[in-house]
Amino acid sequence: KGAPARKIAFVGFDTSAPVLNAMKAGKVQGVVVQDPYRMGDLAVRTLVSHLEKKPVEKVIDTGGALVTPENMNDPKVANLLNPPKEENTSGSPLSSGRTKKYRVFVIPKGTTHEFWKTIHAGAKKAADELGNIDLIWQGPHKEDDRLQQIQLVQNAIAAKVDGIVLAPLDSRALVKPVEEAVAAGIPVVVMDSALESKAIVSYVATDNRNGGALGARR
Repeated sequence: KGAPARKIAFVGFDTSAPVLNAMKAGKVQGVVVQDPYRMGDLAVRTLVSHLEKKPVEKVIDTGGALVTPENMNDPKVANLLNPPKEENTSGSPLSSGRTKKYRVFVIPKGTTHEFWKTIHAGAKKAADELGNIDLIWQGPHKEDDRLQQIQLVQNAIAAKVDGIVLAPLDSRALVKPVEEAVAAGIPVVVMDSALESKAIVSYVATDNRNGGALGARR
């Protein structure tokens, strides 16, 4: 006789409708999720704190959580599964004049994925609550267009913005334009993925090592 069928446990990373449906159906035992809403919010707040000459942490963990069938209806977990989103059309154009104290240019890896729409919503929340920011949001359409992202950093330098928040598509290719921005007196906060440069103000991201530990323990 053949061996009895083994039940294989499955834990995913990053939420999506198919994964959540599979978890409801008992096919997935958990999913480790990030908090992009908090990431966008903290990245903008950290940059503004630096502009205001306040001390900031060099590395900021935006947290994450393990979602399971047992806790997925908890209000705090539900907020991570269905965070606010902001469309790409909002925000000030780069060519517009200054209306607030600071002009902050946020450059994501892309503009169509739900993750970046949530980052945008978090960045907008920070700008609205702080009240002293003209928030400019522009990014590549696709998450593999390094040249366009480099061009956006160069555009920010030419426009003489007060600061940049960047989610670099490439940890090395974006080093030169970022260091050119810093040399021009424009501080840069990096979010989501690291950049191989010591010139940045702060790195705001998920602790992926901890996320791996959460998944492995589950």
